[in-house]
Formats: sequence, C-alpha cells, structure tokens
Amino acid sequence: MDTSTQLTRSVCVIGPQSTGKTTLINALSDRLNDNIPVISEVARRVMHNKGYSRNDVAFADRERKFAFQRDIFTAQIETENIITRSGKNSSFLSDRSGIDPLVYLSHYSGPDEARHLTFTKEWRMARERYADPKKFLIILLSPVSEFLIDDDIRYMSNSMDDWHSLAQSFRDFLEIEMIPFIEIGENIMQLEERVLFVLERLRLDRKEPVQYGEPRQKCDEP
Repeated sequence: MDTSTQLTRSVCVIGPQSTGKTTLINALSDRLNDNIPVISEVARRVMHNKGYSRNDVAFADRERKFAFQRDIFTAQIETENIITRSGKNSSFLSDRSGIDPLVYLSHYSGPDEARHLTFTKEWRMARERYADPKKFLIILLSPVSEFLIDDDIRYMSNSMDDWHSLAQSFRDFLEIEMIPFIEIGENIMQLEERVLFVLERLRLDRKEPVQYGEPRQKCDEP
C-alpha cells in the first residue's frame, strides 16, 4: 500500500468487548507504515491509573459507572486531539474511540447519563471529525461467538443476548449521531480478510459522503 493511501483517513475500530478490535488494529498496524500513530486500548490505562475494575461497567453505583466512562472518554479524546493537532499527516489507527464509552454508559446506565457527555464541547468536536468520511473510517465489529474470551480484565456481558444488545446500542448511537460506519461480523471472520477489507476501504476515493449505517451485507463488496 502506498503512503498516500495510508494517510488518507484515520481508522477507529469500535464495538463490544471480545469482537477482535485489538487483533484487527494490530494487524493493520503491521501492514501499514510504521510512522502511523496507533492509539492502544485507552480503557486499560485508565483502569490501571485510577483503580477501576471491569465491574464498574455495569455493577457499580451510578456515580462510579459515570466516572469510569467519563475518564475513558476524556483520555481517548485528549489522545486523539494531540495527534490531530500535530500537523498535516495526522491520521491514526485507534483501538476503540470516544464513541465506545458513550455507548457503554448509555447501555448500562441509561441515555440520560450519556447526555452529560454528549452535550459537551469535547464530544461535539469529536463527533464532527468522526462524522466526516473523508477524514475517518469507523469500523464497528459485531459479536462472533467463537471470539468470546474472558481475559479477566475486560467487562464480559452477562449473556449472549446482552452482548448482541450492546452491539445494537452501538448501531443505534451511530445512527442517532449520524456517524458513517462499516460493520464487520460473521460475514468476514478471517483476520486476513478483515485486514484486506479495511485496506480496500481506505483506498476508495470518497468524493461524496457515504450514508451512515451502511447495510452490513455491503461489507463483502470491494
């Protein structure tokens, strides 16, 4: 892949836990130019630095659940801002985004809690860049049962229904916020095929904005 294609748009891989986000980002990083910044899973750093645990996603009291996702959101946005303000070649790969903590907060605490963050200037600025398909490619990974692994760190949904319901919460949020996204799930399960699919999307010359929430079957298209 040539450098011009690599630097066209930033890529954020988002979605529920255990859907292959980190694996895909690492594989993309291996295939792309070493100079492209990679934002690793910010949530783990926040958990380590501030003493949160995975139980704070769904089982803590309202204040702690909010603080947990707020701190992840803030750290993610701050990291993205540093890169996007660094110069002309400011594209990056990101394992998750500022979208993820908002969806988790809405899903497990309710939309009213998430609105405390979606009404902020920080979200408005982040949303503006996420919603620009010429600058960002948002990849939503949906559940694949074979990928579900408990690593004792990330929150695990209490049922398969909850796992799939969380994925639907991602779709709903992206559509409400009118953020274009491409979804990959059981339609493309092999890692190499996922990498090639994302690289092909990056090569496309999008002269006009795509519709948000593209149908999942389009993931098989070149």
